[in-house]
Amino acid sequence: MATGCENPRLPPEIVTDILKRLRVKCLIRFQSVCKDWRNLLNSPSFIKEHHHHSIHNNCLLICHIFHRTDGFWPPCLLRCEKETVEVERLPVMDSLRPVTELVGSSNGLVCVKLGYEFDYHPRSHLLLNPATREVRQVPKSTNDHGIFCAVDSGFWYSHVVRDYKIVTIHRARNPNGDDLPCVDLVEVFSLRTGSWKEVEFGIIRFIDFNSESVTVNGAMFWFGRHFGDLRGVIVSFDLTTEVFTLISIPFSTSIYEFGVYENKVAMCLPYNLHEYELWVLEEGSCASGGKSWVWTQKYRTTEISPLFLQLPLLRNELVCYSAMGDSGFLFNTTATSTLKKFASSLSDSYILGNFFYVESLVSMCDTYIE
Repeated sequence: MATGCENPRLPPEIVTDILKRLRVKCLIRFQSVCKDWRNLLNSPSFIKEHHHHSIHNNCLLICHIFHRTDGFWPPCLLRCEKETVEVERLPVMDSLRPVTELVGSSNGLVCVKLGYEFDYHPRSHLLLNPATREVRQVPKSTNDHGIFCAVDSGFWYSHVVRDYKIVTIHRARNPNGDDLPCVDLVEVFSLRTGSWKEVEFGIIRFIDFNSESVTVNGAMFWFGRHFGDLRGVIVSFDLTTEVFTLISIPFSTSIYEFGVYENKVAMCLPYNLHEYELWVLEEGSCASGGKSWVWTQKYRTTEISPLFLQLPLLRNELVCYSAMGDSGFLFNTTATSTLKKFASSLSDSYILGNFFYVESLVSMCDTYIE
């Protein structure tokens, strides 16, 4: 542009196509260029277009990192570009208390829990947009009286009801502070109403949750085990109907990782020393007209290395790190002969609890992203 925004040389659609490819921190600065750009960058249509472009081109991982010297870091981003993996610290995360647990990430918004797991009172939640540094405190539950402790949580956006929801699964505490072996409370927070409510949980009362939540097609999933016989099971929670379902697992072996592949629930199972199979859960139908679930093997590694595999998958690639975190491999699951080694800046570190993340201009005040 020669003289500003009043007489642009490029058509508006070209300007939009260029701007949607930029990082959020650049777009925030560009809001000061002129009124036209500020209006464009704050418009629902541009925010939606930028978000969709980021999903397909700039998908990152947000994770916890434990460093052997520094201990736990606040949640950081992992950028896998070319043949390197770089760690990016997030100023808004660094400003939080040291004890922070990731709950989930959706549309560029991140939910975290603050405080210690062994505190008698429920841990408080925050919603953040790390890119725009917008932060919102989530109101505390009405059950904030020290009886319950959180077993697991999840966070996601429901397109059907156009609402962000936090799901917390609790056990009751006994006077010693030990957990009783059953679920005694499940609560759902709605960002739209700004309040918590209790939901029916009888079907999961005697399930021990063993994974972070993952979300696929408007439902949260966890891997768990039945108390008593330790049979593995997938727990599903529909964000629209707010109903739990249990899905059986036909595997007797231990599950190594639990996550998402091609928008399906996925599990990695060991079949040999440091070798893995990737299985996905696919929805079908049964003769009665209801749902049925089928497990399908999608991939088997062919490389034997002392690696630590990570889910979720990044662009259909299994990410594996060496024990020291300074190198790793990307196993391409769509071309099984492809094996790419990468360098990493995670030396002397472990990755703990990671979620897909995309930078976005989405505000937690808006619910129009589809």
